[in-house]
Amino acid sequence: MRSDSPTYRPHIDGLRAVAILSVLSYHAGASWLPGGFLGVDVFFVVSGFLITRILLKDFAASSFSLWEFYKRRILRIVPALAVVLVATTLAAMALLLPGELLDYSRSLINASLSISNIYFWHSIDYFGRAAWHMPLLHTWSLAIEEQFYLLYPVLLWLFHTVFRGRLRSPVLVLTLLSLAACWFMDQRWPTAAFYLLPARAWELGIGCVLATCRDSTASRAVSTACSVAGVVLLLVPMAQATAESVGSLWPKSLPTCLGTALLIGFAERTIVGRVLSWRPIVFIGLVSYSLYLWHWPVLVFARLHYGDRLPALVLMGAIRIGLCPFGCIVFWGGEAVSERAVPSAGRAAHRVRRNLLPCRVDGIRLCAEKKPQEREPGAR
Repeated sequence: MRSDSPTYRPHIDGLRAVAILSVLSYHAGASWLPGGFLGVDVFFVVSGFLITRILLKDFAASSFSLWEFYKRRILRIVPALAVVLVATTLAAMALLLPGELLDYSRSLINASLSISNIYFWHSIDYFGRAAWHMPLLHTWSLAIEEQFYLLYPVLLWLFHTVFRGRLRSPVLVLTLLSLAACWFMDQRWPTAAFYLLPARAWELGIGCVLATCRDSTASRAVSTACSVAGVVLLLVPMAQATAESVGSLWPKSLPTCLGTALLIGFAERTIVGRVLSWRPIVFIGLVSYSLYLWHWPVLVFARLHYGDRLPALVLMGAIRIGLCPFGCIVFWGGEAVSERAVPSAGRAAHRVRRNLLPCRVDGIRLCAEKKPQEREPGAR
């Protein structure tokens, strides 16, 4: 997904790449990154930061329009999501049993209304085995962001009006209140704490608070130290957290979110920032939204054929199928990668288009070589 930031920072797209690669690794069953699901928390912090910077720029220019904000969000989110929902529905009609198709139709309606997080809160444990067979489960995080985008601009505009531009304190208070709500809900309703906006808003709020601060003027040594600390806080929970040891989620999410904030704020002019700004990494970050949309349905339908433990060859074929439509959307209009942001984007686009499109045939052949496993209705 291309950065919306008024001042483009390639290392932020590098953070998006870290986030999507960790999520992909976790969903693919990689044992070396058992806490890869925390990549979603990285996305939340980045989104909060960029959205707040955009809104602050509009406030400063006296050009804020709630309608224009919502229009931009709709144009960025809905077209690619709609394509995925249509494609996933066609696959579901061909592959799912009647009872499964009924469950899918319910999730489709809720995903279309941006409330799938509420639906899955009532119906599925994200870390349970049944979650592996819900093609639209991944839309829960999109629903949280969309609900946040609906409410946050109004609140920030009210704060801007009432507090005359002094926004850091009220945004910080809201963030702390959400963190307290997360802790409270986690003790009593852990599934609700995982899926619902009140218990997740603090993660976006960390990015929002950071956006209200001035850009860092720290020395290179201090910036490097903060960046290294950010890397540790970001990666250690991903390497240690497991689905079985999750328990309370926020103790794992908090260091990940703080590490992400440190990297956004301090890494730009450090060696860590240069690594994150490496063009291949930035390119992955630029298409992270499309990758996130496509990867999960592809893996779910592949598991219908090959069971819960996918052979490596089948897994690669499934991921390649997911890369083909994202490539078409990205390079032929849907994602519109900016060559001004990344000068090599055009060349990289050509290489990926050339190398990945033939993989669609390979992936379909892999899925066709084995018949779907016989299964009882509701057995999963």
